[in-house]
Amino acid sequence: MDVTDDEMRKAFEMMVKFLGTTDINTYRRITSATTGYCQGRACLQHLQKVLYSLGKSVGTQLSADELLPKRRAPLQPTPIGVFAKMPKEVRKE
Repeated sequence: MDVTDDEMRKAFEMMVKFLGTTDINTYRRITSATTGYCQGRACLQHLQKVLYSLGKSVGTQLSADELLPKRRAPLQPTPIGVFAKMPKEVRKE
């Protein structure tokens, strides 16, 4: 999302000051971190390192739960035929 380390630090400080939390999921909701094209596969480890060091600088020891984002599965499985746009008579339901 083209966010600099300085912008990450400012967002973290505001989150701690106003919300009183250091949770990575809250941070992701506020800053849109890890919501780019790669969905965090390229930047998540860097974000975790930055948040860990920022937590130490504010005197907070972040737990592993706070540094791991929650993953959510789809509500219902989607048949692959939907994506392949197969005709209904070819699909087996």
